[in-house]
Amino acid sequence: MAIPHVLSGQIDEVGALQRKTELHYNHGGIDYLNRKALKVHAREDGGTVDLDDGSTLA
Repeated sequence: MAIPHVLSGQIDEVGALQRKTELHYNHGGIDYLNRKALKVHAREDGGTVDLDDGSTLA
């Protein structure tokens, strides 16, 4: 989180903005999902997460 850095003056508010463009996540190879996790199935192999839209993430 950037809040402690902003409050201490180490960075300003503009510097705290991590997503600079709409494609920021795409360039980093990150798939952004705005979903709610309903259940986590933790296993030694990593498990899965059930999401509120009915999908499952490995």
